[in-house]
Amino acid sequence: MRGNHRWAQRLAAWTVGASCVVGAAPSLWAWSTTLEAETMPTKTTGGSTSGGWNIGSNGYIERSVIFPSTATYTFQVVAKGSPANGIWPRMEVRLNQVAKTTVTVNSSSWKVYTVQVMVSAGSQRVAIAFTNDGLTATEDRNLYVDKVTISDIAAADTTAPTINLTAPAGGTMVSGVVTVSATASDNVKVAGVQFKLDGAKLGAEDTTSPYAVSWKTTTAAYGTRTLSAVARDAAGNLATATPITVTVDNPPKGSVVINGGAAATNSTAVTLTLSATDDAGAVSAMQCSNNGKTYTAPEPYATTRPWTLVPGDGGKRVYTKFRDAGGQWSAAATDTITLDTKPPTITFTSPTDGQILVAP
Repeated sequence: MRGNHRWAQRLAAWTVGASCVVGAAPSLWAWSTTLEAETMPTKTTGGSTSGGWNIGSNGYIERSVIFPSTATYTFQVVAKGSPANGIWPRMEVRLNQVAKTTVTVNSSSWKVYTVQVMVSAGSQRVAIAFTNDGLTATEDRNLYVDKVTISDIAAADTTAPTINLTAPAGGTMVSGVVTVSATASDNVKVAGVQFKLDGAKLGAEDTTSPYAVSWKTTTAAYGTRTLSAVARDAAGNLATATPITVTVDNPPKGSVVINGGAAATNSTAVTLTLSATDDAGAVSAMQCSNNGKTYTAPEPYATTRPWTLVPGDGGKRVYTKFRDAGGQWSAAATDTITLDTKPPTITFTSPTDGQILVAP
């Protein structure tokens, strides 16, 4: 482990001349370098521990590294921690004392914590910092670091992500707006998840966990549809979730027209003209309402129906819902009409009552 580190130092010096920093291996190999914590030249606090360095009192360890190109690099930090008051140590990966990412070190045994960082070409100061030191009467929160391995992700990462669809469940019937979701993981980082419907893209790629997309099933034809998802990492490795099938069956769609679309009526007795369709087959039932809350009992679907409006002149609205053979009810279709039962009044303004008219 330490022999490899000394080799990397000699290799870097051979590459960049008399430089004492680590980095810049020949391009013949995938670029990588390992920094041993206890040999990093800057250590603000802490002390040596078995297999590494105990960073104490919100301190950090740091070393300059020459990066061969501007790219996304994998930082694999071997670390462990001890909690205090139920809180584990937080570890920052810094470049030139600018925090690039934070990781909670939640294991008391040595564990590899992997992050990705975009780094500019040239010499950069790489630091590992401890940011939440804490102490109780019986517990001491500590961060221990063994080593940091940095590699060019594009060259080093050949492991594909893993992905599984989590919703909807396969074999179910779906309607309306459905959330399609998946879980995905990668040895470095998942860059994005693209959901698929019958092999075509479903929405835009989701680059943030939890991964999900809203599917408006009314845009899909009735019947069996296939859902899947593809996970992508920054190195271009792809993985496809095991497809599932669901049955799209949306409620009927319908309309209601009062008195053939007339604007007004002088009677509460009107005629409703009804029309409804369903992707799966025939519409089986309907029910009507004057207020959208209290409906008639379901009755066989018909294209016309007599109806009685609520008494009282003014604007009236009729609501109608339709049911398909599978038992799904549509949203209410509505139409309006003005009820006017009072005849107009006429007032003569000329001639006046009793006026004698003389012919010219």
